[in-house]
Parts: sequence; C-alpha cells; structure tokens
Amino acid sequence: MQRLTAKEFDAAVRASRMGEKTRAWARSVLVDGRRFVDVAADYKVNRQNVQQAVRQVLKWNQREKGMEVLLLHPDLAARFRGLMEEAEQRTKRSPK
Repeated sequence: MQRLTAKEFDAAVRASRMGEKTRAWARSVLVDGRRFVDVAADYKVNRQNVQQAVRQVLKWNQREKGMEVLLLHPDLAARFRGLMEEAEQRTKRSPK
C-alpha cells in the first residue's frame, strides 16, 4: 500500500469537502500505515468505505503532484496511444 507523509496527506485533502471522520479513516491507512480492516473495525464502518476514502485521497494526491489517472475504454485507449505516438514522431522530425 502506498503511504503518504502527513504533509502530502494534508495537501491532498486541503480543498476537499471530505468529512473529518472520512479523513481520519484515510489518514489512518495512508499516514499511520494501518490495515483497512482494522480501521473499519475501529470506526464500525465497512472496509469498502475505508478503501474508497483512501482511493479518493490518493487521486487527489496525484493531482496535487500534477498527475492524473484516467480509465479509458480499450478502443479509446488505443486511439489515444496512436495520437501520442504521432505527436512523438512529429516532435522528432521538427527542426529545433
């Protein structure tokens, strides 16, 4: 499981509307290194709720670092890869 520092965690959730309890679940896993199942038991919630909170914070952390993960249909992903390859080839051919 990916871990975050307290500073990274705080930066990721800074602009969110995530509730304090939900933040606590995610912080317990991402910063403190606790297991999903243990956090869920302590807060008397489903493990899936804790997992969803963690996924959301990880997504915000990626955005904070200038990265974003997109899930695409395989056909669209193939077209996107083709466009990226074309752009790379144009960059290699153009004079500098």
